[in-house]
Amino acid sequence: QVINLDEEEDGSIRFMLAETYVQLSEDRKAIIYYSESMRRGKESAEIYFKRGSCYSRIEDMENALSDLNQAYNAGKKDAELFLERANVNIRMDNSRAAMNDLNEAISREDKHADAYFNRGYLHELNENYSEAIKDYAKTIELNPEDDVAFYSLANSLVSQGNVSGALSPINKAIELKPKNGGYYKVKGNILYRLERSGEACDHWRKAVELGDQKASFYISQYCD
Repeated sequence: QVINLDEEEDGSIRFMLAETYVQLSEDRKAIIYYSESMRRGKESAEIYFKRGSCYSRIEDMENALSDLNQAYNAGKKDAELFLERANVNIRMDNSRAAMNDLNEAISREDKHADAYFNRGYLHELNENYSEAIKDYAKTIELNPEDDVAFYSLANSLVSQGNVSGALSPINKAIELKPKNGGYYKVKGNILYRLERSGEACDHWRKAVELGDQKASFYISQYCD
């Protein structure tokens, strides 16, 4: 049976087409059909949220934030909304708004590792390292395979002054992603600050070998 969109009145078919395009990762086409379905009366908090998420994925942050705010105003006030809006606010450098959204998301559902990670990131940006450490640790508790969380935890521990404490999480990050040169560079920096310069140089060389050319500066300055 051929679908005749001209005969559609309530936007249901266009909504289904939009959902199909989302599944196909064709967000621009999905936006068109979500918009057309809304013009035909299928306007709701959920559709604003879905279209806002599409805008976010194509890096149109202003429209994403507008739609997510519309979804909120229309009654969608669950963890999913606050998480998505926090991600948009982070990418728009709206740190305070993002922090508020993350706090709201966590208060509604405290099992989202991404919420704790992003809140930890914001705390780290604000040099609130003790809170960043707590949030990265919670991220790891919820997702022990998150190498970036271990890496971020190591960085925050170093920034707080607990250099020796940073060794364990950076080792775990390397264990999880042994081909990430940046992790070896950071471990080299930690080892150097612990006065283990020979080991530090070995790790900086490994970092360069894996493609992190910034580590070559440390080699030229501190290694034979």
